[in-house]
Amino acid sequence: MAQQNDVNLSLKNQSAMIFLPQTTEKELQAVLAVVKHGVAVIGSAAKTIGPLIGSIDISESDNGFLFRIALPGVKKDETFKCDIQSDGTITFQGVTHTGEKKVHAHGMVFEMHTQNLGPPGDFSVSFQLGGGVDPSTLEHVLANSVLEGVVKKNTNPKLMILSYEFEFEEASKQQLKGDLSPSLLGLKKLEHLDLSCNDFGWNQIPEFIGSLANLRYLKLSNSNFGGIIPPKLGNLSNLHTLCLGHFQDVGWAERRTSVVNMEWLSNLRLLRHLDMSNVDLSKAMDWFQVINTLPSLAELHLRHTNLLDAHPHVPTLNITSLSFS
Repeated sequence: MAQQNDVNLSLKNQSAMIFLPQTTEKELQAVLAVVKHGVAVIGSAAKTIGPLIGSIDISESDNGFLFRIALPGVKKDETFKCDIQSDGTITFQGVTHTGEKKVHAHGMVFEMHTQNLGPPGDFSVSFQLGGGVDPSTLEHVLANSVLEGVVKKNTNPKLMILSYEFEFEEASKQQLKGDLSPSLLGLKKLEHLDLSCNDFGWNQIPEFIGSLANLRYLKLSNSNFGGIIPPKLGNLSNLHTLCLGHFQDVGWAERRTSVVNMEWLSNLRLLRHLDMSNVDLSKAMDWFQVINTLPSLAELHLRHTNLLDAHPHVPTLNITSLSFS
């Protein structure tokens, strides 16, 4: 423990928060005498220092979860909101009212000297309980800057399935559908394009996507594209990631995308990640020779692609490190 005369006297006009897990009364008074606006925390609470908002404890029983969140300066007013999902994801949002420069209270105006609490403003705290719950059973109380909540586990698998089906139905309402517009070509500097998990009615992937020359990331997976993948995608020489895979669902086999030959892929010299899972490659006899020409490729996904020759002979193997699935 440093003595009083060892402490930099420049601290006298500054605020300080001092954590002292173990100290004597004499040492405590010596430290507080040095700083003009000081706060000392002693005892077991001083052993760890965490964020002043959002610190959380979670406990579990056979039938439910209990959690506590530190929310200093938060009030359950019209800005306070709680969202809970059946998978156990919880989000609290609101506004903190501490940390302001001036405090108007009791008919007076107070100037702030110490500001160890968070500044005023919006906050959001999200966390996962670790299991499915029944959202309708959530109860929570905010008192003394700590919110305590209890929620029951979802013990009915059928209710869980119905809940997920509802969430999927709601998500499907937000899917992009119909035809992609060539107006995308106006985005000359576009580098990242993710159109996955939409519904394009089994239309062919538009050829004009191959003209987005600056693309580094292209993901068209699970968006109900069909027909032959346009070779013009081989013009995207800056691509690092290309994902064209599908889910396997009812009627998928007859409508999925396919490739006649894969020669166009050989132009993608910077490609590191390629996913063509569930794409019909039964006619792509050159697939291994083409993959062997991609010097940067590190990850390859070709599940359920109807490859007829999975171990072709090539004179030399250029692939040195590749994750294949």
